[in-house]
Amino acid sequence: MTALSNILLGGKRGLTIKLWQTATVTDNVMGGPTSPQIQPDIPVDLRDPSLTGYTWKNNVYYYTNLSTSRWIAYYQTSPQGDFVPLSTFLSVTQFNQFTPNDHVTGTLYGLNYGLTQNEADPSRAFLWIYNKDGLPNVTVSLSSFLSSCSTYKIYNVQDPFGAVKATGSCPAGNVLLPMDDVSPPTPIDPDGRRAATSPPRTGPYFQVFWVQKS
Repeated sequence: MTALSNILLGGKRGLTIKLWQTATVTDNVMGGPTSPQIQPDIPVDLRDPSLTGYTWKNNVYYYTNLSTSRWIAYYQTSPQGDFVPLSTFLSVTQFNQFTPNDHVTGTLYGLNYGLTQNEADPSRAFLWIYNKDGLPNVTVSLSSFLSSCSTYKIYNVQDPFGAVKATGSCPAGNVLLPMDDVSPPTPIDPDGRRAATSPPRTGPYFQVFWVQKS
């Protein structure tokens, strides 16, 4: 298993790891619930009794209360796992043999976004936006992707056949996008019947858009 350069945000646990023969967990950013503050209850819950073959280094945890002990080293501390500070977690797992070590920061993780071009269709790209402050609209730069085209349209991937979220002429630079005007689609079970429970909204803290240029 390889977890390299990921951004893991939201949820009760930043990361849970179970039973891998080999694992590389490196250069990841981990944070917990986006509201009201970045403070995961448990940044890491490690549930593997044998850590042979693990490489674990240079991960960053965004944590408001830096004195809180919330890392769990399962079996390395007790059969149930204990809440321990990061320094103890690195010591009992022997992950402190790797450099640079994991570290914690209280600096809040701000607006961040990324764009991935579709390899099969160069006219299409997917844009993810993490919006820590929950702003209803955010402005992002798409100049690198929208430099050579005539026009573009942007849709929310949770409503790909719905209303266009932004449109304009190319080349284009900054684009304003709404972050909380889409409800997630209702899941469909394997039998083809719609599930009764709808998933929670990801906005305004996180959205993914489909960018189509022509």
